[in-house]
Amino acid sequence: MIQIKTFVWNDFQENTYLLYDETKECIIIDPGCYTEKEKKELKDYISSHTLNLVKIVFTHCHVDHILGAPFVDKTYPGIAFEAHEEESI
Repeated sequence: MIQIKTFVWNDFQENTYLLYDETKECIIIDPGCYTEKEKKELKDYISSHTLNLVKIVFTHCHVDHILGAPFVDKTYPGIAFEAHEEESI
C-alpha cells in the first residue's frame, strides 16, 4: 500500500509529497524545502523510515516547487528528476 507524507514548506506554503510503499522505495513530488530546518525534516524522514529515494517528480517548475532541487541533488546524487517535457528544469 502506498503511504503519502505531506510537508508544507517555504514562504509560499507549498505542498511537497513523499510517496513510498513496502519496498521502501520512495519518490518526492515537488521538493519545496528551502530552509535548513525544512531540508533536515525531509532528510530525517527519509532516514528514519529507511527509505530509498529513486525519483524526483515536478508537477510544474514554479520556484516554490523546485526550491529543494539543489539540496536533493547534492544529498542524493544520481537521482532522476522528471517533469513535463514543456517545463524546463
